[in-house]
Amino acid sequence: MDPDALLTLPESLDFYDLSQCVVPYDRPFTWSMSVESLDGYISFLEENAMSGKEVALGHLADVVGGQNDWWLLNVGWAMADAVLGSGSILRSEKDIKFVPMFEPMTQYRVSRGMAPQPINVIMSGSGDLNMLHPLLMDPSIHVIIITTPKGYKKIASILGYDLTQQLPSTSTSSLSSDPSSSSSIPVSLLPPNTSIEVVGDDQDNTLIDSEGHNAMLKILRDKYNIKYLDVSAGGIVIGNFVAYKLLDEMRVTISGQLLGSRSAKGEQRPGLMTLPSSMSFNPSSSPLINFEKIKTHPPHHIFVRGRIMYRH
Repeated sequence: MDPDALLTLPESLDFYDLSQCVVPYDRPFTWSMSVESLDGYISFLEENAMSGKEVALGHLADVVGGQNDWWLLNVGWAMADAVLGSGSILRSEKDIKFVPMFEPMTQYRVSRGMAPQPINVIMSGSGDLNMLHPLLMDPSIHVIIITTPKGYKKIASILGYDLTQQLPSTSTSSLSSDPSSSSSIPVSLLPPNTSIEVVGDDQDNTLIDSEGHNAMLKILRDKYNIKYLDVSAGGIVIGNFVAYKLLDEMRVTISGQLLGSRSAKGEQRPGLMTLPSSMSFNPSSSPLINFEKIKTHPPHHIFVRGRIMYRH
């Protein structure tokens, strides 16, 4: 048992066992892992308390089980073929890498014939990325950047490369794979072990709509053989996945504390997910959660795993 976690790796792997999960033929099987307070908030939204660590009680050394949410998040990364993050997370978290931080989990992956680290997929419609971010510069991690044609041009500009031809308007383009093309960024300019996939046309940021999300997932499934995808990209992305019926499972750590709805500055604290502004659920259309596993860890934590049943 890891000294910082009260859950063992075998019981954690059993709790998140994937053997009964059916992988769709045209996209990966997907799940999200979140932590929320008993009253449903995922962040204090206070200076020096913006992450889920404080919600999970991981900042309190004398609280039993405060590190378990971080441990279980790492378990999900260890079991996934790939982890989905976002450009905004890379901009706000300067050292983030979506890889297991515990050696037994890396050993678990290797023992199953998997790469030591899962593929990291970064959604960035704008292409506004620090191309020297530690994640991108780590050659041990295969990073796939999913962007739009406009975002691709932005990345080219950041890398100091002049795209001399207009990018083709296609629904799914892999432009970085052909360094001989004058409309592609030479592979030699990209960070090590980094691929770029372009989704959508040259007019709209289609990563935010259903078509863009479906195209992205189809690329991951067909081209990269990603069968299991951990969605660690935040509440807006989770909300989009739910809106477009693309999230199969939700994993939630419920922390035994109450945050209240507003920060000290009067700002609304964020909830588990944010739906697109054009969508709302009613009593007849709201997705239902089929709870598959629930584990209590007294005195402050409940771990929930549920399959989503869509009705909209």
